[in-house]
Amino acid sequence: MEFKQEDIYKLIDRLENSNVAYVKIQTPGGLKIEVGKKPHFVGAPHLSHNNPAFVPHAVNDSANVSTSDNTQKAREIMPDSKIMRAPLVGTFYAASSPGQPPFVKAGDKVSKGDVLCIIEAMKIMNEIEIEFDGVIEKVLVKSGEPIEFNQPLFEIR
Repeated sequence: MEFKQEDIYKLIDRLENSNVAYVKIQTPGGLKIEVGKKPHFVGAPHLSHNNPAFVPHAVNDSANVSTSDNTQKAREIMPDSKIMRAPLVGTFYAASSPGQPPFVKAGDKVSKGDVLCIIEAMKIMNEIEIEFDGVIEKVLVKSGEPIEFNQPLFEIR
C-alpha cells in the first residue's frame, strides 16, 4: 500500500476526532508513520491517567526516555514541576529559524497558548503550545536533536 500526503492528512484528522492519542503504522514496504495528538502535561487537571504516553514526573525508568542524558535529567525533576513530553516523533527546534532566539528558555514565564517549540515531522512544522500558565524550569533537549514520542522536553512549574 502506498500512502499519499492526503492520506496522512486524513489520518491526522481522524486521530484528532477520536479518543486515540497515538497511531504508529509500518507498511510492508518499510514506510513508518507515527502521529500523536497535542501534548498534555503531567498534573494537568484534564489529564487521563489511562493514557500511557504521559506518566508521573518521578521517572526513573530509562525506557521512558531516549538517552542516558535524558534519564539523568528526568531523575532531577523538581517535585512540584510538570513534564511536557513530545507528542510525536520528529526533530526538536527551539526557535522559528536558525539564528533566531529560542521561543522559551529556563526562567521564562509562559502563558496558555504560548509556543514552546517546533517539532518537525514528515516535513510538517508543528508548533507546540503550552496549555496553562507557568515558568520554564528546564529545557531538556537541544535544538536540532531528533526526539522520540513521549520524550521529556520541558520541565515547567
